[in-house]
Amino acid sequence: MRIEELSMQLEKEGLLQMDYLGCRKYYVDGEFVYNDGQWRNIPDLFGIYKSKESGNYVFFITDTERGNRCHSESFATEEEACECLLEMTRSGKSDNTELFDKTSKTTSNVNEDRYTYYKFDIGDGGMRKKGNIVEYIDKNGEWVEDIELLRMFIGLDGGFKEITEKEAEILVENRKRNKMV
Repeated sequence: MRIEELSMQLEKEGLLQMDYLGCRKYYVDGEFVYNDGQWRNIPDLFGIYKSKESGNYVFFITDTERGNRCHSESFATEEEACECLLEMTRSGKSDNTELFDKTSKTTSNVNEDRYTYYKFDIGDGGMRKKGNIVEYIDKNGEWVEDIELLRMFIGLDGGFKEITEKEAEILVENRKRNKMV
């Protein structure tokens, strides 16, 4: 099977999305993500591209946080790469998905009602997470759930570290104080 045929096959079987390590991933043409030696750091995708350096076909999956490759397999032929991708999407599982499913069910119930707080490495910004909800401290010192803020952070080089609730309160107060100045 060739890459052009793969796209049609995935669509026909309803496999343009798959779960990988508990995260939803979306199929794209590999050239969209990797072109002329440039990796575009787009999160939550999977596909195949032909490496210009080696001539091999690479099946990749990008990670949720930064869009870097979290899974990559190189194949000598286009057919092998397509078969591997099809097999993984049909099963909907990676080697670790079953383990992830079991552990996330036991740990997520414990922490669903509590926030986890983080401070960005650069600046005085922070965020908090509870379940699937992510909120950021806006410039007025308020916790907001804003997808546009999230989009600004995706692909940045800066990281973040976990902090206590008290430390997060200090960040919020500093933002509010700076607003009044």
